[in-house]
Amino acid sequence: MKPSNSIEKLREFLATRGISESKIMAPKRVSNGIEFYKSVPCSDLADTPQADALLVQWSFFAWGKGEHFEFDIARQFIRSEAFGDDTISQLCITAYYSPMRALRTIRAENCWCQSVADIASFEDSIPGSSAFNAVSLLRPSRLAIEWEQV
Repeated sequence: MKPSNSIEKLREFLATRGISESKIMAPKRVSNGIEFYKSVPCSDLADTPQADALLVQWSFFAWGKGEHFEFDIARQFIRSEAFGDDTISQLCITAYYSPMRALRTIRAENCWCQSVADIASFEDSIPGSSAFNAVSLLRPSRLAIEWEQV
């Protein structure tokens, strides 16, 4: 897989598991994001340990479309032989939730996994987070899978 076709590869990965991308609740988003990271390698990346990293992050945002809570699992790529803005990109599975009191008490945080070798501790840290617990049973108002330059 190359970063530029990571959306297609993720959709194929989900389809082979019979998962509808529009109905993925938080626990499945995280576990499938981790499994995709572990089992689908990426090529054309820089020769550094952080060239293929995994990130879970959450916070409230208002990107001009009203305020919402985002819970996101992203795979970040650092390409080799790329310069400037073309160096870093992310494949993001983002769930958007309507503002509610229970989500407002959660402070913005993120958790990084810098390599597949570190996946076990990363995987163990997410279920204990207040954000994961808060959104685990909530259906998002919108779910997006996007690849973008950072």
